[in-house]
Formats: sequence, C-alpha cells, structure tokens
Amino acid sequence: MNLRFGMRDDVVSRARATRVADAFRSALGAELPARAGEGEVVVVPVTVEPEADGAAVDAGVFVAALRVALVSGECDAVIHDAAALPIEENSELEVVAYLPTREPRLVFCSGGAGLGDLAEGSRVITADARVAAQVARLREGLVVQVASGAVATLLAGIEAGEIAAAVVPLADLDLAGVEPPFVSILSISEVVPAAGQGVVAIEVREDAPEDIAAILSAVDDPEARATVTAERAAMRGLAAGPSDPVSAYATLAGDDLHLHVRVTNLSGTLVLNDESTGLAADPEFLGSNAAKLLIGRGAARLMRTA
Repeated sequence: MNLRFGMRDDVVSRARATRVADAFRSALGAELPARAGEGEVVVVPVTVEPEADGAAVDAGVFVAALRVALVSGECDAVIHDAAALPIEENSELEVVAYLPTREPRLVFCSGGAGLGDLAEGSRVITADARVAAQVARLREGLVVQVASGAVATLLAGIEAGEIAAAVVPLADLDLAGVEPPFVSILSISEVVPAAGQGVVAIEVREDAPEDIAAILSAVDDPEARATVTAERAAMRGLAAGPSDPVSAYATLAGDDLHLHVRVTNLSGTLVLNDESTGLAADPEFLGSNAAKLLIGRGAARLMRTA
C-alpha cells in the first residue's frame, strides 16, 4: 500500500519525512521511501506572502494549508511539527501517531559570541514568541525579536551581519544540516520548550479508512502521546495561543508524569512557573490542573502584560 504523506516543502520538513518513513520501516518492515514523486510522500508546497509590516508569519498558516490538502484527499496523512499544531481540537481530524524520538531543547547560534558576551542592544531573533520572552529574560539589554523563516533563513542573517544571533530548535538545526560558527544548547530550565516541541505528529481525517489508520497508529509512542497530551491540556486550560508567552514540557518516569509550565509577560521580565507530577495514565488532568493553579496565581493577566 502506498501512503501519501503531505508536508511542508522545505529542507527540515523533508528530513523529518525521511525519519517518519524510517519509523514505518522499523515498525512494519514497509517500503516507504521518503522521496517526493514516488507516490509515498506528497509534498504540499505552501507559499506565504510576508506581512506588510514585517510581522512573523503564524506557523498555523502552514498547518491550515496541510489540513486543506488532507481533507481534499490530496494525501492520506500529514506530517506536522507537534509544536505548530493549534491547541484547539479539530473534530474532523485525528492525530493517530506521535513519533518517539524527541529533542525539545533550543539552541543559541551566533557568529562567535555567547549569549552573555553579546553587546548591549544586540539583535537576536527566533521564530517563536514563547521563546523570545524567555531569551529576553536570560539576558537583559538585548533586542529579541520574532521573525519568520526556515532555520537556514534565520541563520543566514548572522553571516550577513543583520543580526547578532538566533535561537532555534535543536532538532530543526540538526535536520537542516547547517553549522553556525558558535552553538550553545539552552537547558530546559533556561528556556522551557513550546508544547509538543521536537515531536513529530501524524494526522489523518477522522473518517480515514481503517487499514490506513491502523498502519499509521503502529508507530504511535505512548510516552510521546502522554507528554504532549499533558502539555497541550495545560495550554488549552490557559487559553494560550502560539503568540502567547506560555510554554509547557512534560517528562515520563515510570507511571509518573512531571509537567513544567512557564508563563511570562510579553517582555519576559516577570515569570510564573508551575511544576507538578501526576499519573501518566491521566495526562489531561495533570495539564488542566496545572493551568487552573496558574490562573489562580494571575497567569491569564500576566501573559498579556507588556
């Protein structure tokens, strides 16, 4: 059976699709080479015009385009970066698999200087508003901005002298195959990742044929599903979208699930953290409860304050 996967048409997405195909070969022994034009992988190219005011393009635009291709029947499933998925559930679609490999950390890239060595007023860019607020908190006096573009595009600004540094997902840096002059991995305590960061999600239509859903769900990883479910539940409970400075990261230890949720104000000068542990069997409750606790401490007001 040929399975047609839709994905964004860029270097990172193509590399991610190759890993998806490898996961299927490992789990099923299936021959699913991740190369466009052979029928198994369908590339859904998405061109987004930049905003007139230079604002970053919402990653949700790309997700929406892939979902249109899925619903229209251009592909059997789509490959997403789980961190880009809208927090609101879509009753017509279902994530049938979260792949097990995960690298959630962010990485600081520059032409040679570390984060603490950058000159006052240096410009640092990232594609994620949730990351921007935390980086600004790590080092005061920098100009931290949200910018659109693939990893290679963001990093090209360093060589061109347009920016001093960029903060990008470590997993995407690896997939992009680029090597900046200076790289420093930021710990989870320094920058809490976005919900779903580093996880690959495979989505199908709710009415997808049973044989296709069964094949795709064979690579679903229970740990990845539990952690992402808790993270997304916390985001939903806080009514936090991709432009809100709210991050969530969960880890599994035996039957216990540990969840760290961080809420900052838009400038990153104020922060609320909640770290809680619950049963891995009920990740939805853990995330929802963490959100309630943070709301009680003023999180809803904080995340929309400058």
